[in-house]
Order: sequence, then structure tokens, then C-alpha cells
Amino acid sequence: MRPAMLSYIDQVTNLGKCLSDEVSLSLGLDVNYMREKFLSPEPVAIVRCFKYYAPENVPNGKPVWDIGEHTDFGYLTILNQGSSGLQILSPNNEWIDVPAQEDLLVCNVGDMFDMMTNGRFKSVPHRVQSPSTGSYRISFPFFFDFSWDATMVHLRLDHLPPLTQKQEQEAKIRWANTTFTGVSEVWAHYLAKKVKKVFSDLDLPDFEHNSKPSTRFTVAVNT
Repeated sequence: MRPAMLSYIDQVTNLGKCLSDEVSLSLGLDVNYMREKFLSPEPVAIVRCFKYYAPENVPNGKPVWDIGEHTDFGYLTILNQGSSGLQILSPNNEWIDVPAQEDLLVCNVGDMFDMMTNGRFKSVPHRVQSPSTGSYRISFPFFFDFSWDATMVHLRLDHLPPLTQKQEQEAKIRWANTTFTGVSEVWAHYLAKKVKKVFSDLDLPDFEHNSKPSTRFTVAVNT
């Protein structure tokens, strides 16, 4: 199992770098911009494995959520899911299912990159519904984040058409509900602050650009 997981980590890390090249081009930047400025010498990459079981008791047939509504924290989340259950909030403010396919990976943008691009890449709310009776769900979220020493900045995108007033307002609403209060300093500080919120007994330097823990851990989920 260990060799297989290490191989998977290497391959998805390379995928994240390739996606970053496409992100750079889509923003009208040099193809190597994201790699050189934010992923060097190496990105922070964390993979997790979750197995969700069907709930024993479902009250009045109502849906049960293994993970409540939240947005992701950093740059990109690359998800390999074995079965359905993931839902995203559409631009029409409706929850839609994300199909699970053997040859399909799902990529979510995180809060920090949403803010860095001034809302051009959106951090989309999503949630995970519990499996139906007699089944289970396996997922492998891969958190592909900036280099530990990368300095967070708002990208200079003056060469792109401006956002509409509606888009700017929607972005401000999204950012008001995120973990971050600003875009500055090195990525390690944001990660340290997040860890400190969860493990309060750790002796870490104070850093105030995180206002609260990631929403993934603070949204109540009925069980």
C-alpha cells in the first residue's frame, strides 16, 4: 500500500503543477508564473483517505451529511471519489450532484486563491451526503497548496477585463465567510495559524491574517 500511495502522491503533485501552468495561461500570465512564484521549491501536498458509511438511523427520511457545507482553505483540492455524494453550490444557488466516474478527478479552488485572483477563480461551497443504506463512499482529497515559503499576494491582473459590479459584490460576500482576513505574508504563517486554532497548546507565533478555523471544521452537521 505504501508504494502505491507514494506513487499516487507523486502523480497528483505533477498534475497539480500542470494545472498551475494552465491557470497561469488562463490569467494571461507566463506559463511558469504559478510554479516559479508560489510552488517553488515544492508545493505543500497532503492526501487523505475517507470512508463514509451509511447512517444507522435517518430521521424522517431527511438527507444526512457526512461533511456539511464548506469551502476549501488554500489553492487547489484534487479529489478522487469512488462514488457519488459530493454536491456543489451552483451559480444559481442550487445544490447539484457531482458525478463519480472512474476516470474523473474533481478540482476545487480554495479560499486563498479566490482572494489572490480578486474573485476570478471562485472557491465554491460544497458538501458530502451520506451513502444510502447498505453502501459506503470512499474519497481521496488531495490538498495541493502553495510552497511553505511562498509569499501570498494579490495577483496583478490589470491586463484582464474588470469584473462586473455584481461579480465584485459576490466576491466580497464569499471572502467575508472565509478563514482569511488578508492576503500577505508567507503561506507557512497561514498554515501555522490554522494548526494553532486546532491545537491550541502549541507554542506558535501569533499571526492575525486568519480570523477563524477553516469552515470545514466549524459547520454543524446533523447526525
